[in-house]
This record gives sequence, structure tokens and C-alpha cells, in this order.
Amino acid sequence: MEEIRLPRLMDREMREVARLRPVRLSMEMNMTPLSTAEMELAEGEAPVTVGMLAELYDAAGSAGIFRVSEVERACGGDGGQVVRLEHGLCTLGDDVLPGYTEVGGATADTRAVLQALLARQTGGYWVLGECGYSDQYAYSFENENLLTAIISIAEPLEGLPVWEFDQSGLPWKLHLRRASDADACECRMSRNLAGVKVSVDRTELCTRIYPLGYGEGADQLHIGSVNGGVKHLDADTIGVWGVASSVDVEPSITDAATLKAAAQSVLARAKEPRVTVELDAEELYALTGERMDRFHLGRLCRLPLADAGVMMDERVVSIRRTDVFGQPTKVRVTLANRAATAVEALTALSRKASIGEL
Repeated sequence: MEEIRLPRLMDREMREVARLRPVRLSMEMNMTPLSTAEMELAEGEAPVTVGMLAELYDAAGSAGIFRVSEVERACGGDGGQVVRLEHGLCTLGDDVLPGYTEVGGATADTRAVLQALLARQTGGYWVLGECGYSDQYAYSFENENLLTAIISIAEPLEGLPVWEFDQSGLPWKLHLRRASDADACECRMSRNLAGVKVSVDRTELCTRIYPLGYGEGADQLHIGSVNGGVKHLDADTIGVWGVASSVDVEPSITDAATLKAAAQSVLARAKEPRVTVELDAEELYALTGERMDRFHLGRLCRLPLADAGVMMDERVVSIRRTDVFGQPTKVRVTLANRAATAVEALTALSRKASIGEL
């Protein structure tokens, strides 16, 4: 296995300032929310300040460019630094959409909507790359954070939309792709798997959803006009799990068809109990060069559990490396049968209601 490259510290224009030599580097790559990292630096390392950029590496190569969000310096003692970072996508969170903004509809597809929102950046780090969707939904935002607005564009889309990034040069490219069912990695107890924990939770199960959009009271938008007069949607698993109802309030949606599409997306991902699998694994890709040994966010992971007579296929939603230089192949991988955004859409209902009351 080739030696892992040292983190590259850069200024805001991506000019290299120094190579850092962390005592320890950990990274947590997530589908949602932002991926994060933390490194400990000994005394004598180049001073790091918030807002600087750093390209981080693992055994397979570049793990992306992150921005320094917090720095702790010891006064006395060893004089070291603890540096916390967020993925470069966080730069989109520096901007807001002031007032009321409406995008999309019959004259603009998903690509056009994303391009319109990215044009509202002041930093200008990101441009749109590939977009695997061409849906025509209407979106509206009121005093919304730009990052939140962009990520929400994927909510009503079918299948599993996956955000991917190309930060090899400025401007960085933001891709929105459909997750593939054909491509998969694999974990086996006899090969690259040290431990596994499976949990099944029906707390967030939803088989009947009542979508509500813009407005309030009798004037609040519902889906009756585009759903045969019926104001709710039922999942095809209602016969298996029974009726588990939820009200999904999306006040930013002003179009009934868009509201129905968003609710169908949430329902499709919440119609089964949540299955979460925690794996203590070895990532062998740098040693074998085999694609099946490479963990990647959004990829299916085949998990044959011979002793239990079970073959599981779930999505990789989180990859955590606790010691990139000391134990470069050891990873904690989280698999789940649905993306966290669908869960958040259901569990945050009470919080949304409270915000609306305020």
C-alpha cells in the first residue's frame, strides 16, 4: 500500500500554504449531514486559522477539500492544535436567499433549478456538473440558507439521489446522480469484516402520509386536487405493517403536484422499518485494487451472514475512519435501507410545527 499523503493546507484561493503532519487524523464521511474531520497537530506545525482550506487524503487518494471550522490551541503544555473541519460543501451555507424566492415549475427542470440557485453564491466555489434528473417541480423559499435550499431540491426526486463532488480544481463541481443498484461493494466475515450489529426500528415507520404545503387553516395546500379528492397517500406496505400515519408539512411548496411528488418520495423511503447496520471492517481497496473492496457513499453493500442464513443489500450512508495514518484500513461503516433525509422529514414534524407557531 502506498504511503498516505499529508494534508495540504491552503488559503481561501486554494494556494498551498504548507503540508501538515497530524499526530492523529479522523474523518467521518456522511451522505447527510456534512462530512467532517478532526486532526491533532503538534507544536511547531504551521498555524491554522478558521476559514482556511485543507485537502485530506486516505489510503485510496484524495478524500476531498474541507474548510477549517474551529481551532483549539493549548496554552502551555505541548502547545499543539486541534483542528475541526467541514466538507467544502459548507461554503454554500455562507449565503442565504433573502425574502421570498420561487424557482422551477413547468419551464425549468432540475438542472435549471440547481443552476439558478448556485448562481446566488457570493463565494463562487461551486458549479453544477452532472445532473441525472430532469423533473419539473416548483420550489419556493423564504429567507432560506442556500445550502439547505440546494439540498432540498433532491427531496421529491425518485430513487436515491446522491450528491457527489469533484474538487480537483476551481470551480468545484457538484453532481446529482442516481444511486446505482448494479454497483456494489462486499463485506464477509472471513475476509474484511470483524464485527456487525444490525438494528431494526419501526419508530419512524410511515405507511400513510398527509402532505400539507403553503398556507394555513382551511387555505393550506393539500394534494386533493391532484389525488382524486383524497388528501393522503398510502404505501404498498400498509397491508404488512398496518396504518402508521404522519402529517408532512412543507410550507415552502406552493404547487399540489410538487407536494404530492415530495410526499411520495418520503413515503417510499419510510414505508419499511428502518434497518441500520454497523460494520467494523477493513477497506482493502488500496491493497487489492478491487472495486468491490472500496466503500463509497450511496453504494450498495452486500453482506452475506452465513451463520444467520441472511444476505443483506443496504446502502452505505456513513464511513468513519478514526486513525487515518495509524490504522488506514480500519473503518466503521454504517449501512441503512433509506437515506437520513427521509427520516429527518418525518421526525422533524413537531419541530416544524413549533417553528411555525413562533
